Amino acid sequence: MHRPDLWPASLLFCTLSCAGPLPDAAQARPGDTGPAAERRAPRFGVPRGEQGLASSPLGVEGLGKVVVTLTDAPADYDAVLVTIDGVEMHRPPQGEDRGGWLKVVSEPSRWDLLDLQYGVTATLGETELPALNYDQVRVRVRDAAVVIDGEKIPLDLPDNEREGFILTEDMAVGADQAYELRIDFDADKSVVQGPRGWLMDPALEVVAFEPLDLD
Repeated sequence: MHRPDLWPASLLFCTLSCAGPLPDAAQARPGDTGPAAERRAPRFGVPRGEQGLASSPLGVEGLGKVVVTLTDAPADYDAVLVTIDGVEMHRPPQGEDRGGWLKVVSEPSRWDLLDLQYGVTATLGETELPALNYDQVRVRVRDAAVVIDGEKIPLDLPDNEREGFILTEDMAVGADQAYELRIDFDADKSVVQGPRGWLMDPALEVVAFEPLDLD
């Protein structure tokens, strides 16, 4: 059984690398299990409320849709469980706008990362954002655990867990366009063991920000 014994590496800040288009990837939802999870296409038309924007608060003409998906690389555990509280995208200062964070996913969800291996993706949520340029993604992780030989072990999170884990990425949202924001949560690199016990140092990477065909 794989039991890493090294201290955690620094949080990954990675640039975009294109991956396969969403229609060719399997889709998982909470409760799905195993790589054979039923293939599902992403759902659009989420009601505009706390998670969506009925109109641009910045005076920008037009909105674009962003669908956030999650995937994982292979890892040698029974399960790696994480609760994701939300995902946000950051707009840099532009003109008189001082910039700030906008919610893309606001509903918490719990996942076994090992169900998201070998090209399987889970849809965390979607919303409409003003058609602007964005430069960061923030992922909030509430808690985590690993299962080894049938034993569930809680994982401590870094001290900055309340602020979320920030990834830098250049992302341009166009009016009346839809995009997939695909995040890789590498379970094997995230679960570590040190002298004070087991902990999670999330190894996150934006692996794609690419247009979706709505036809």
